[in-house]
Amino acid sequence: MIPLYALVILPVLAATAGYFLPRSIYKHVLILVQLVHLLMVVLVFIEVRTGGVIRHYVGGWSDGIGIALVADTLSITMVLLASLLFLLLFLFNYGKRYMDNIFQFLFILLQGVSIGVFLAGDLFHVYVLIELTTITISILIMYKRDKQALYDGLLYILLNLFGVTFFLLGVGFIYKTFGVLDMALIAERIQLLDDTRGLALPYALLLSAIGLKAAILPLFSWLPSAHGALTAPSAVSAVLSGLQVKVGIFLFLRVQWVFSGVFETTGFFFVVALLTAVAGFTIALVHHDVKLILAFSTVSQIGLIMMGLNAGTEVAYFGSVFHIINHALFKALLFITAGVITHAVGTRDITRIRNIAPKAPLFAVATLLAMLGITGGPFFNGSVSKYLIQAGLAGQPGEVLIYIVNLGTIMVFVKYAQMYLPRRNPAASQQAADEGVGDVVVETEPHGAEQPIPGRAFAMKAVALLIGAVCLAAGVLAAPLMRLLFDHDLPVSGAFYLEKTLIYVVTLAIGIALYYGVVHRSRFLVAVREYRFTFNTICLLYTGFFASLLCYTYIFA
Repeated sequence: MIPLYALVILPVLAATAGYFLPRSIYKHVLILVQLVHLLMVVLVFIEVRTGGVIRHYVGGWSDGIGIALVADTLSITMVLLASLLFLLLFLFNYGKRYMDNIFQFLFILLQGVSIGVFLAGDLFHVYVLIELTTITISILIMYKRDKQALYDGLLYILLNLFGVTFFLLGVGFIYKTFGVLDMALIAERIQLLDDTRGLALPYALLLSAIGLKAAILPLFSWLPSAHGALTAPSAVSAVLSGLQVKVGIFLFLRVQWVFSGVFETTGFFFVVALLTAVAGFTIALVHHDVKLILAFSTVSQIGLIMMGLNAGTEVAYFGSVFHIINHALFKALLFITAGVITHAVGTRDITRIRNIAPKAPLFAVATLLAMLGITGGPFFNGSVSKYLIQAGLAGQPGEVLIYIVNLGTIMVFVKYAQMYLPRRNPAASQQAADEGVGDVVVETEPHGAEQPIPGRAFAMKAVALLIGAVCLAAGVLAAPLMRLLFDHDLPVSGAFYLEKTLIYVVTLAIGIALYYGVVHRSRFLVAVREYRFTFNTICLLYTGFFASLLCYTYIFA
């Protein structure tokens, strides 16, 4: 049996031990370790699926004392996703000039720490690992060391430290009440309390911090500065958007499970999720910076996932969990291809990017595959997970809301797909810029940092096309994949694909008509694009969210 701590320690030890090796050797050592790590995760996954939950206490301590590591169906699936995604992104980065030993060390360290969060079985362990991910990510954001990157990285670390302070206070209240930090033991003892209203405060403290990590409304204000950081490497943006926000969702599920039967807050979080989804695609529609469009699209997709998790049905739950995996794949792909495309054309302004197919044909194909995935194109992975969320809300008012959210996503990527169109008249482009239609952002990568070392671009193309192919395969093979990952049957027939195709075509037509007929011509949302959240504003919004959740929990839940 492979010990669970090995899945956390192996990347960290490899990154540390090989740090002083020459850059080229270090890189190949880490690739080998990544492959070994993925094999180990697969073996543990098989063990969990065949033998049930694995619980391990580091150091051999007894329950409630030692650091608990837990691998169940959900956590080991997230570990598998993290291991696979980090391997692919490391391979994608293989030839990048900024891939020195420090970057490689930080990137693989983030992998080990993130996996630790997914396996953590006690709240204080979660707190420590969140702190480590925050520090590591902030350094990666600031890695290119220009003025804007430093600002974005500092904003990220300050806001997350502010939020995690609330989490630590919640942990303190929980420990004072129960005398343990193990989540399984807390879930047992919490049922023995006669009056649970006193737990409203630690519950609100924990969930507010987790909401910040998951980037739900109004706590997503930090996300564009981090995910859309001007000079952050595209692989870092891909990890942040594809995986790190899912850490918040995973912790949301864990803490909700601990407090299940005590507080019923699904109604509160469903409304928050809906507002998050709508706000995300609305703000994405008004931006012209490619990375910001993708960043706010992530906010919208987080809202969609949270809607399914709080729908109260098993079908919607599994749809959301499947969408966590799907979104990690196609959003990571969108970010890495965006980095290549914007470098090729010299700008991140979507209004100035045209006719990309001849400039980067393989990346244009990969981008198209990712867009089909995120918009729910027939036979792609996103179509299945969105269908499950919608099916779980069948007969409820929320069913219509799912169509509205997906329509918003389609409009966002109708806008994004303009990069495939022929180049516009230069005079018209200049007029649009003069009128303020496009917030022009020019790439400022120092010394060609995003440019691969000559002759090593093959890995980038192969990884991009591979992830795109996985997006398609996960949709076509959704039924056996759901059975393999979650032991959940998904009956899919030809009628399903016909229905999804018809719905998609109609929604796409409506989305194109609305975008070009209404959104594209509208100017009243320009102020939204130009608004920037300050640190004080974000802290105020956070405090308001905490107060609202506390009041709702104490009075209604």
